[in-house]
Amino acid sequence: MYPYLSITSQDDSIVGKEKAVKIEGSDNSRTIKLVIYLILHDKEAYNLDYVANVNDFDKYLPDFQEMIKSFKFNDK
Repeated sequence: MYPYLSITSQDDSIVGKEKAVKIEGSDNSRTIKLVIYLILHDKEAYNLDYVANVNDFDKYLPDFQEMIKSFKFNDK
């Protein structure tokens, strides 16, 4: 995906009632951690990303997780 990133896990998930793939990883220098959700909705690809330095990652991760839980697609 990105040559400067190391993927540590990849799991199936659900976001906004849609199937998603959750990817966790870090940069190669291990100073940044990230979580990416990849979602396909109405034939359009979406990604929701959380990226933070390793010192702050766990501090703000619960906020991102709450956003993922409450995420909904606004269909017209």
